[in-house]
Parts: sequence; C-alpha cells; structure tokens
Amino acid sequence: MMSDLEERSQRVISIMMGIGELSHLRIDHLHRVPLGLLKEGTYGRHGVCRFKRGSKSPLSPLKVRCIDIHPLLLTEEWSRYADFVLYHEFLHALLPVSGHGPEFRALESLWPDEGADAMGDGFRDFIRERRSDILKWKLLCPSCGEVFRTKKPMVTYRCGKCKTTLENIE
Repeated sequence: MMSDLEERSQRVISIMMGIGELSHLRIDHLHRVPLGLLKEGTYGRHGVCRFKRGSKSPLSPLKVRCIDIHPLLLTEEWSRYADFVLYHEFLHALLPVSGHGPEFRALESLWPDEGADAMGDGFRDFIRERRSDILKWKLLCPSCGEVFRTKKPMVTYRCGKCKTTLENIE
C-alpha cells in the first residue's frame, strides 16, 4: 500500500509528463527519488531537494539523496499547495543548475493548478503561528501592514511584498 506522499508523487509525476515544455527533462527518473518529511517543527521551509554529497553540476534525479516536504502539507487543507511544492522540488532535481533563476521560474509557472503557489504565504503564516512558542518577535511592515514572526529582533529586514524595511513591534 502506497503512502499519501508516494501517491502524491505519482500524481505530480503524471501531471509533469503531460506538460510538453518539460519533455526534454528526465521525468521518468523521478520515480527513483526517495521521499521524506521535514521535522514538524520546521517553520522556514516547505520542501527541500537534497543532493548526494559531492554532487556537481549537471545535477540530475539520480544524484538526489531525497526530497522532503513539510508534514503539515499532507492534509486536505494544504493538498493543492503540497502538489505544487513537490513539483517545485522535482524541478530542482531535474534542472542542471540549482537556484531559482529565470529558466526555473518559467518552468515552475507551467504548473496547471493556477493559484496553488499563492497558497505558500498562507502556509507560511500557518506554520509560523503554530511555532509562536519560539517565534516571539513580531515585525510589522509600515506600508502594507503585514506582520512577520521571528526568533529575535531583526534589523534592516524587508517585507517580501513591498520591500519596505520592517519595524520590530515586540
């Protein structure tokens, strides 16, 4: 019996095989990539593609040690976003260069569930709220009113939306 993560992986790989612009990539190798979960207390990452030690460019799925996603994504509420995160991490495994450059972002935008990636802000807020025991400081964006939680007071930290310097409020 397949786990929810394995079923999700099969579904995402199947969707990827139907995206014509990805046909030049070795999507068939993604079935070999081990999958796992981040620690539930993780608050700064939603997913990660970890390569084997010593792997050099060009990278490939065969050089991936594992892909881990946040365990709280494996709920009905975050299901759409979980698929997008797995797609994002699979792209890291497939592309010959790491990072989030223009080629990566162009391929990432091909994910057919429009709006799934936008759920990332909500998920970020959700997991940070759950970790309010360690994220005791709040930063306020004076321009848009967005509030961010951090472990310690920050200086010259900028809002991700409007790039305004945040103010410590607690």
